[in-house]
This record gives sequence, structure tokens and C-alpha cells, in this order.
Amino acid sequence: KLINDNRDVLNRHKGLITSIKGSEYTEAADKGGLLEKIPVAGAAISKAFNPFARAFNAAMDTAGIELAKSLEMTVKPKTAKEFADIDAFINEIRGLASSARMGVSPTMRAVENNLLLAPRYNRAIAALLWDTVADGGLRGKLAREALIKSVGGLTLLAMAFKMVEYNNKTDEKDRTTEGMWKHAAAGISPWKPEFFTWEVGGTNIGPGTKVRSIIALFGNSAEDPSSLFEIGSRNPFIRFARGNAAPVLSDTWDIFTGHNYIGEPTGWRDGWDEGFVDNIKRSGQTVL
Repeated sequence: KLINDNRDVLNRHKGLITSIKGSEYTEAADKGGLLEKIPVAGAAISKAFNPFARAFNAAMDTAGIELAKSLEMTVKPKTAKEFADIDAFINEIRGLASSARMGVSPTMRAVENNLLLAPRYNRAIAALLWDTVADGGLRGKLAREALIKSVGGLTLLAMAFKMVEYNNKTDEKDRTTEGMWKHAAAGISPWKPEFFTWEVGGTNIGPGTKVRSIIALFGNSAEDPSSLFEIGSRNPFIRFARGNAAPVLSDTWDIFTGHNYIGEPTGWRDGWDEGFVDNIKRSGQTVL
């Protein structure tokens, strides 16, 4: 119904990716997807997840269509190129990309799916970041405005939460303005582990996002340039690559190295005397 009610909008925005063309986020729950191929219970599992997949796709479609409507009102595109730039921006800001449209072969797409975590999402975010520095047209303008607003808003939010966190963790007699600002600054410093996160129940949590990961990657690289020449978990590019590997590759790497990509032990190297099977179970549980 959403698609039919907005057919005129989609006719003007022919490059807009919707769930009709398939979604990387929910393809495992689609008919013939990965969940359906699970032995014995595959069909039942796929059917159970399908309503959630449809709801997620509806939300993504709604976001795309409403963004198209709002940008038509603010930008007032007239040429086919301007509509194409708007469509590309809307796809990228939602983390959507069409590998087939870019000319990527089915074989290469299969390789990407097996080696990388959400390759089309990563490609879309990379395109969005590239547009901010390399595109001087409408597409680049929209990307820059969106990035400035999102990073700026996230920075203010992170600082506000870190200030609240400082007040909660520090006795009133020990609180100082300098201490509060120092604590808040840690939350917006890309080379700090607290970057864009705050402590809840003894664990640092935050909004994540690929943009945050890339900013942290460059921040860590600038903080300790010598780590770039190491072969190990201290190298920020190796950690970044491990964090973006597909689950099978990433989990296998985690188990056999004894640590995950952020350095937490998986237990593989501990307790060999307890038996091979017990070690596998413990390692698998830690990874999951």
C-alpha cells in the first residue's frame, strides 16, 4: 500500500532503492534466503522472522519516500541529474546500495557476502563519505550537510551524557568544572575508547554507526602511528578489518587467535586439559 500510494513519487525518483528491489538487511528472511536453508526447522524460522523483516523494510521505504518528498520541496530539483543526485544521497544515508547497478558480478557479490559484513551497507557509507569531499554538486552538498548535522548533534549528545555520567560517578565535594570538561572531552576524542559512548551498568554503550567507526579508525591511527606497522590487534586497520569481516570468517579468526577484534579473550587458548569439546563450546559462547 505504501508503494502504491506513492507511485508518482517513485516514478520521479527512479533511482530510489526500495524493498521491492530487495534489501540486504533482511535478505536472510526472504523466500529462499539463508534462514530457510537451515536444516529441518529452516522454513519455520524464516516464517517467524518474516513479519519483523516486513516491518523493517516498511520503515526503510517510508524513510526513503518521505526524504524524497521533503528534498523535492527544499531543493526543487528540475533536471534528471538533480533527481539522480537526490536518489543517490537518500540511498546512501539509509545505508543502501545496489551492487548489480554498479556492475558488480554475481560471483563477486557472493565473494563479498562471504568475506565482509554487510558489503552493500559499507559501500553505501563509503560513497556517502566520498561525496562529502569529492562531489561539488548537489549530491556532495546534501552529504556534507547531513554529516555535519549528524556528527554535530552526536557530539553534543555525547558531551551531555558524559557530563551527567561525571556527576553521577563523582562525589559532590570532588566535582570541578575542569574535571567535568575533561570527562566530557574523552567522549568526543576519537583516539579514546570512550569515544561517543557512555557507561551504563559497567559497560560502555553508544550509537555506533559506520561513520563513528571510521572517525575512530583515523583517530587511533593519528594517536599512535607506530601501531600501523604492527601485525596484531594493536594495529587499528587490522581491528577495523576484523570488525567488518563476515560472521564465519570473523568468528573463526576470533576463536583461533584467542581474542576478538577489540581484544577480549575467547577462551580458546585456556583450559586445554578440560577437553576439546568443552573448549569449543566456551569459545563459541564467548564469540556469540
